[in-house]
Amino acid sequence: MTFYKVKPGRIDEAFPTSSRKASFAASHLEVRMFNVGEGECILVAFPNGRAWIVDCGSGNFNDGDNKRLGTLLGAYLRGRGLKIEALVPTHPHIDHAGAYSSLLGAGPPLAPKVWQFQGTEAWDTGANWMAALDKATDTLRAFEEVCLEDSHRVFEIDDEIAVHLFAGAHANDGYQSVWLHIRHHEAKLLLTGDVECPYEKRLMGLFGEYDFGSEFLKITHHGSSSGTSKTFVNQVQPGLSIASTAMDDGHRLERDTLDRLGGLGQPRRVFETHVDGDIIVLTDGHPYGDGILYDVDFNKDDGEFADDLGASTASLDEVNANRGVSASPECDN
Repeated sequence: MTFYKVKPGRIDEAFPTSSRKASFAASHLEVRMFNVGEGECILVAFPNGRAWIVDCGSGNFNDGDNKRLGTLLGAYLRGRGLKIEALVPTHPHIDHAGAYSSLLGAGPPLAPKVWQFQGTEAWDTGANWMAALDKATDTLRAFEEVCLEDSHRVFEIDDEIAVHLFAGAHANDGYQSVWLHIRHHEAKLLLTGDVECPYEKRLMGLFGEYDFGSEFLKITHHGSSSGTSKTFVNQVQPGLSIASTAMDDGHRLERDTLDRLGGLGQPRRVFETHVDGDIIVLTDGHPYGDGILYDVDFNKDDGEFADDLGASTASLDEVNANRGVSASPECDN
């Protein structure tokens, strides 16, 4: 475990007292990004045992990996005694939502709702994986589908703990993602799905009165050059960022995105699954000096599901050597 003091645009190692560590352990929020290869799967576990799954998919072409991921995640949740309260497929791509139907069939404790866009062409393609998700949700009376379009909804989790969901209509339906802004006491964490720079700017314009500032950022679109604009970084000012990555072009944290975030930093401020395996971020949401106390840890054996999914890791030097850059002028301002 490594503790950090995180504040806007900065991260520093922290050395909390034993009593602070004890209180931290009893009341922290957990964001766990699993290393699933070419996809994304995030567990958000609140201190009261309630859990949300934000995206759940592994690869765009291998249906077997998505079925395995859902089954494995269901067993993992049962083993931890976590109760799924909400599933949030942020957008209609199989590498982010293809494992949901098998997760629902895996039998974890459920009392869930599903939040997704309704009525957009991208969700109505009739693709097999989407039809399987529709069938799975139809069999569970507890599910509720909520239309999110140019909207901001707030879900209270507990005292001083809430999740804000944001969405806006966009010409490119495939990258019309739900944003989740989690407020855990004084901590602010932003999860962005897959979006591109014009959509980032549209949401910030739509909800300009809302403060998107966050010490923690889940980097959009696996770190693609097409997201994480300078305007977005300047407004959010993350001190700690994570990305779900792989070596292929569509799931790689690119050099220009990393540069817009201010680089890897010293101490390191940007982590990715293809280097670090599962990434586990904890915070109690309370101040530590002039920042917020966070703990960052990793699954040292590539990840909880990595062997089953063929998800690998590589050294940071190797990954750095293979980062690319794509011309994205809309992201440079």
